[in-house]
Amino acid sequence: ISENKLQEAQNLMAKTEDDVQNIISDSENSAKIMSENIIKQADEQIKIIENNAKKVIENDIQKTKRSLTKQTAKASIDMLLNKIKRNLDEYSDLHQKYIDDAINKLDSLKPEDLKI
Repeated sequence: ISENKLQEAQNLMAKTEDDVQNIISDSENSAKIMSENIIKQADEQIKIIENNAKKVIENDIQKTKRSLTKQTAKASIDMLLNKIKRNLDEYSDLHQKYIDDAINKLDSLKPEDLKI
């Protein structure tokens, strides 16, 4: 009877050790799968963040280009107006010349040239 109980205890211990090894193996497999999923999700989030950052940067570049173009155009117009004003101040007859040129240009237009 003692030998039977000893054998049963040894079998139970062997089974318990197998169960523990199975639990450890299953846990390791689960941890590996979870780790792979976390890494995959992190990679996807990184790609989304990178794409969003690229879009924000591109929008900022376009805004800056528009702003610079607007500022450049305004500066060019201001410079041209200042030059015209200086020329008109320096050369009083230039003012009359501009008026005469404009009148001559209008006189040379044909009715079909006018889009009214």
